[in-house]
Amino acid sequence: MGEGGWLVGSLGPKGDPGPKGEPGPKGEPGPAGSAGDAGPKGDPGPKGDSGPKGDPGPMGAMGDGGAQGAQFDLLLKVPMSGEFEAPTPVNTAAVGTGSLAIDTSSGAVTGSVRVSFDATIVHVHGPAFAGDAAGVVFGLVKDPNDPRLWRVPANTVLAADKLNALRTGALYLNAHSMDHMLGEVRGQILPPDVRVLRTAMDSDHEVPSPTAGTDNPATAKGIGYVTLNVATGVIQSMARPTR
Repeated sequence: MGEGGWLVGSLGPKGDPGPKGEPGPKGEPGPAGSAGDAGPKGDPGPKGDSGPKGDPGPMGAMGDGGAQGAQFDLLLKVPMSGEFEAPTPVNTAAVGTGSLAIDTSSGAVTGSVRVSFDATIVHVHGPAFAGDAAGVVFGLVKDPNDPRLWRVPANTVLAADKLNALRTGALYLNAHSMDHMLGEVRGQILPPDVRVLRTAMDSDHEVPSPTAGTDNPATAKGIGYVTLNVATGVIQSMARPTR
């Protein structure tokens, strides 16, 4: 026993470890992890080859042919002036020009007239040869954008008798005005083989010289018109006194 009466013993040897215990029970699974980000979009694959071209379909049936249009085989220029007005010539500086196209088989007509003055109406008249006058065959229509241009209405067709009159030179253009209601300028519609001759008539050209009559030879005057077909020799004539 040491001082103080306590007895100190020495430590004994370390004991062997005890046997390993049994493993504990399996724990509960942990929560699911969050989804990962989507990977990058892959490049598009190569374009596939096109399929073979199909055979052409059957040809459609041919449509019916359209109706034949007018064949304007006669093209004419028509000078117009006051001296050819009838029954009385008109002293005027006004003039006009007609441009016409005619189908001599069907009678179809197209074209226009340009005048140098403000016409009230423009007509085709007939049948009447130069120096004579006749009624209206058809009227022309004023161009809405040009008051001195007059046009043949669409689908105008001459009747057979009027077409025959045109062939002989017996139709004419007449442009009327406020000052000259019966017409200020006129022009015969003449095919290529028809001519019109106009001449002044007076007593100085009479043979033999006139010696009697009711008129004064010094003042008796007139105008003569001759329509000549140079191909056939057919003549139409007209004389009008102007005293």
